[in-house]
Amino acid sequence: MRRLVEERKREKEEEQRVREALRAKLEEDRRERRRKLGLPEELTEEEKAREAEKARKKAEEEASKRQVFGHVKPITVIQQCRNHLVTMKKQGGDEPFKTAANTLLKYIGNVARSPDEEKFRNINTGNAAFQSRVAAVPGAVDFLKVVGFQDKDGTLVMPRESVNIEVINSAGGEIN
Repeated sequence: MRRLVEERKREKEEEQRVREALRAKLEEDRRERRRKLGLPEELTEEEKAREAEKARKKAEEEASKRQVFGHVKPITVIQQCRNHLVTMKKQGGDEPFKTAANTLLKYIGNVARSPDEEKFRNINTGNAAFQSRVAAVPGAVDFLKVVGFQDKDGTLVMPRESVNIEVINSAGGEIN
């Protein structure tokens, strides 16, 4: 095993030396072409700026590609949402569950549509409608907490910085 690790390390070092030699050769070729064209060997400030801009754009493009494929759904949150919905259905009954589920869907749907609107990120738990539709069903308030709401002085609040649209959309999908 140790021999394989050492061999791989030597291979990487050799690849690095070859890359450096290739870069040096390319740089020398570039200088030679510039000499033949009557240009100075070194790049001008304007050319350096263009090269830097190209490199920056290429790095941004690669980063955006990684973001597209690097996105993973929050499975543990989805599983917790599913568990709370099952609890709601089992302990609450069909009609109360449907009412609570529709209300929860409305709450999180409003946050997903307008995450900057503070009124959609605050739920007064003392409200009679909330008490009869949501709080009366076991697991419903816990569902909201899993999605991102926090209990603060009789109000469920979702701070703007903790709004996660992917979690909210996944929770809405579980309700549906």
